[in-house]
Amino acid sequence: MYVFPVAFRIGALPITWRGLVMALAVIAALALALRDERWMGFPEGTALRFAAIALPCCFVGARLFFLAFSWDRFAGRPTLAIDVLGGGFALYGAILAGGIAGLVFARREGLEVDRFFEWWATPLVLAIAVGRFGDLANLESYGAEVTSEAFQRFPFAVFVTRLGEWRLALFFFEALACLLVFAYLLFRRAEFPHRGDAMAMALLFYGGLRCAIESFREDSLYVGFVRVSQVIGLVSVIAVTALYWRRAWKLRPQLSVLLFCIGLDAVLLGLAFYCEFRMAQQNWLRNHVLLIEAVAGMVAIALAGHWNASGRPARSRAAMEAE
Repeated sequence: MYVFPVAFRIGALPITWRGLVMALAVIAALALALRDERWMGFPEGTALRFAAIALPCCFVGARLFFLAFSWDRFAGRPTLAIDVLGGGFALYGAILAGGIAGLVFARREGLEVDRFFEWWATPLVLAIAVGRFGDLANLESYGAEVTSEAFQRFPFAVFVTRLGEWRLALFFFEALACLLVFAYLLFRRAEFPHRGDAMAMALLFYGGLRCAIESFREDSLYVGFVRVSQVIGLVSVIAVTALYWRRAWKLRPQLSVLLFCIGLDAVLLGLAFYCEFRMAQQNWLRNHVLLIEAVAGMVAIALAGHWNASGRPARSRAAMEAE
């Protein structure tokens, strides 16, 4: 399946399908944030004011992140660095820039930071899920070559014209997984016992997903031989795990359980790195399966800490509105 990148033109300005999908992702996320604005107890207009600041920051952050880890492509032609019509944006750059903008905005507005990020967690995951479909037109986030004619069709594969090959449509599977995470957060976030848990869950699930799926990608950003997004995903999982088990330790200090989980987490982390660095060698399928199992195990340990720390009754929507 091939989608021509340009949807239509306004004069000499091309409007791409990727741009239209990203606009749809922003609209969907903002609509959800506006719906939840009153429920979360924020003043009217907060979502629009933050969006006006965050969107330019995310755009610039996504571009700078991409340039920082692929400058070799532009070193001889620096003018291409400002040519954004051809693509070249990194999702984690947008997330990091948006997170910094959110932190500054919340503090300047006198808002509770943990509640503010809890508010934007679900719209963030929805935006990622919708935005990933833009890669169908931009032909990014693809995997290994698909040689079997039975699978040379969307949604399993896409035809990458610059390579002349059918490639695994990883962006589609990532989008579906993000929709599942979105549904989980949407229907369960009111039951989380701590403010900010929704954002922590979003970072945990998306970090684990990105860590696993990145090993299949053929167009990752690298520092040496290390995939940048994979490392950021692992750091997210480890950070959320540490947060949850710190809470669990304060509530129910059980040294043996804590040490066991730390040890198991370290073993799984080592297994994940071992499998990733041997991916290009023999037993490609086995290494992928073991990597996915290791990441899933790390996410499970984080969830165990979350459940262990959930000692007090979960907040209801009515309780949140009354606070």
